[in-house]
Amino acid sequence: MSASDSRITALEAMCNELQVANGLLKAKVNDLEGRSRRLNVKIVGIKEGEEKGSPTDFVSKLIPELLGQDNFSRPIKIDRAHRNLRPKPQPNERPLIIIAKVHKDRDVIDILRLSRQQAPLQYHGERVSIFPDYTAEVSAQRQAYTNPAIYLQIYCHRYRH
Repeated sequence: MSASDSRITALEAMCNELQVANGLLKAKVNDLEGRSRRLNVKIVGIKEGEEKGSPTDFVSKLIPELLGQDNFSRPIKIDRAHRNLRPKPQPNERPLIIIAKVHKDRDVIDILRLSRQQAPLQYHGERVSIFPDYTAEVSAQRQAYTNPAIYLQIYCHRYRH
């Protein structure tokens, strides 16, 4: 019995160590994914095919058109852009999201600020929204934070986030 007990104890200790290591690796992967998405923006509501071949060129022209050319002192440089990686939707379904990697972090900040200030945005009669590209874990954390923040804004005048 003592040999099997010691093996079970060793396996339980190893399992606990692996769980800790797994948690650290998950946190590291989430951090790396978040950092890789830091300069990304998601553009929602652009009809399929509007980009006519080059999503990168289309987005670099679309952003100043949506938010006002006079709000940008220099052209917006987009490193790459693509539609969400899903099958092309049917004509009656919502179009896929465009994900664009902006070259400068200052431009991302300006784009997100202007899109909030000027909402709702319109492109060819369709409503368009621009959001930051968060990981699934960060989105869940932000969602969990939303209700308490609203409560505090309503009932506690001192709260400002």
